[in-house]
Amino acid sequence: MSQSLHRILFTVALLGSTGCPAEAEPDPEPEAEALNVLPDAVLDGFDMTRIRDDVELLAADDMGGRVPGSLGHAAAGDWILEQLEQGDLVPLAGGFELLQPMEHDRTRWMLDEAGDVVPAPQQVTGRQFLAVLPGSDPNLADEYVVLMAHYDHNGVNQQGDVQNGAFDNAVAVASLLELARVLTEQDVAFPRSLLLLFTDLEEEGLIGAHAWVDSASVPLATVALAMSLDPLGRPMLPDFAPLAVLGSERCAGHRAIWADVAERLEVPIMQGNRSMLLGFGSDQDAFWQGPEPTGGVWIASPGMTWYHTQYDDPETIDYRSVLSHLPMIAEGAATFASSPDRCEDLGEQGPTIADMEEVVRFFALVEQSEHLTDDERSTLAGFRDPIREAIDLGEVTPAARGAYVQSMLFTIQELTVAHPGPVPPPFPE
Repeated sequence: MSQSLHRILFTVALLGSTGCPAEAEPDPEPEAEALNVLPDAVLDGFDMTRIRDDVELLAADDMGGRVPGSLGHAAAGDWILEQLEQGDLVPLAGGFELLQPMEHDRTRWMLDEAGDVVPAPQQVTGRQFLAVLPGSDPNLADEYVVLMAHYDHNGVNQQGDVQNGAFDNAVAVASLLELARVLTEQDVAFPRSLLLLFTDLEEEGLIGAHAWVDSASVPLATVALAMSLDPLGRPMLPDFAPLAVLGSERCAGHRAIWADVAERLEVPIMQGNRSMLLGFGSDQDAFWQGPEPTGGVWIASPGMTWYHTQYDDPETIDYRSVLSHLPMIAEGAATFASSPDRCEDLGEQGPTIADMEEVVRFFALVEQSEHLTDDERSTLAGFRDPIREAIDLGEVTPAARGAYVQSMLFTIQELTVAHPGPVPPPFPE
């Protein structure tokens, strides 16, 4: 049975669950809408004002940068727990909160009760939060698509400047809560269960995700896919807001599925080979590295202008980007929660010609921006030439491999920083 037919069948099931009457014959137009797994009431129902309010709370100065062991971190955890307790999601057997001892060796700073800068503790009781949207299929409801967002951040610098972590990662936390609100408001469920996981100590080396994987609240064998949202909320360029999907090469057929979701929702996408992105990580890595390697994918907005600085404030978030990306994340999660197939992790995959073709396609989208300088266009062309040569040769050469890595770092670390766009950005109407 084709993937498209699966989606049509799941759409019919979902519409039935939301109370929409079944029709004797399918509506012939438009075909793209018929393929969506989620009903329009969900895809169009995300409230950017609610998300903005949540981000402004989580990334406020009085949260002190949410470094573990600080008063602000405790307040953020209390607030997330309150949201889950007041919502319509279901706790696991141990409740919405999971306490786990955690330790790290990184030097962090926080504000104490008097407002003085002091070292943050390296031994803490990590607080992680979990909630379930139960599945509707008796044969699949005991399997999970895990949606993760870490809520901790880096505290303050030694001068007391707060690193608010709006982009990293308050927007993702707020987006997951908004997704839960809309799904429960619309009474939507999928064959598999969704497990929302808000992790701790991600900034200290994915410690919270590793702790959960090592003693998972559900059997790892029941996790069909783990998706980490980190970070979200800024475009790559002022007129170009792609969603980055990293690691789809580790699951057979997933690259095509994400490309299809992006095409249907008209969102630009960059699917990068995870093994080629050096110096960055997120919580899905813990699932790949766990005792039972589990399929995962990393979802991010690549607008890294104020990443890990005291300037990562709520006013810098572009909610037009969130409004574009959250429906695609939701549709992707719904597709995997509805499919009879699951991701069997293939392990780390080296770069392929498909990766080279993907980055050339992405360059073409980037170059449509009106904000690129002539030097930046020349730099992209310099990366593209050895990659195209490898495509023509049918073999990933060392030169193409190097150009691939350099192009990813260039777009993340230089291009986005050079083009921050207006602050604050226009709010979606």
